[in-house]
Amino acid sequence: MTTASKLGRAAAIAMLALSAALLPGAAATASPVPPTGNRLVNPSFETGTLSGWTRTTGGAGLSNGSLPGNIAAHDGIWEFANGGDTTVLSQTITDIAGTTYTFGVWEMDIIGGDTLSLIFDGNTILSTGALTDQTGTWTYYSAQVTGTGSDTVAFSTAVPIGVMLVDDTNFTAVATPEPASLAILATGLLATLTLRRRRT
Repeated sequence: MTTASKLGRAAAIAMLALSAALLPGAAATASPVPPTGNRLVNPSFETGTLSGWTRTTGGAGLSNGSLPGNIAAHDGIWEFANGGDTTVLSQTITDIAGTTYTFGVWEMDIIGGDTLSLIFDGNTILSTGALTDQTGTWTYYSAQVTGTGSDTVAFSTAVPIGVMLVDDTNFTAVATPEPASLAILATGLLATLTLRRRRT
């Protein structure tokens, strides 16, 4: 069998396997396609309160840009502002077990020397260490985690001096190719191999 024939046969087998996976009967056993929307409640604090969040330590709250320097929120009007202690905000959310999610926040450290940490089910998954002065510049920090079905996400702001702002938080599923996209990809691969075979 020539190399071209082998390629054509491999492509045909791949197409059959993919077609079987895309049949309606096969879809019932496939993993559910996770939604890509943000699973956090009140992610940008636009209720003007900490509704949806649990403050487990500290006493920091919200600002509507009234802090020194009139720092505008990253999204909307309200932002979380810590002006001098260690505050942890958390949410327990329902997600899809085995699905990869991105947990991230936008942050600004005024004066510098403060630390932001992201926490997933009690484990620190990202820590910035002492930050330098970021006045006027929002920075995005994130980490990827695997859902278990029900998880607790949190961020910690440790602020010995200055002010740390956090806004526009998110916990979203990492996008995966949908079956239709996979079918298009396989069709393109088969067409390419068929054309190559005809030219050989």
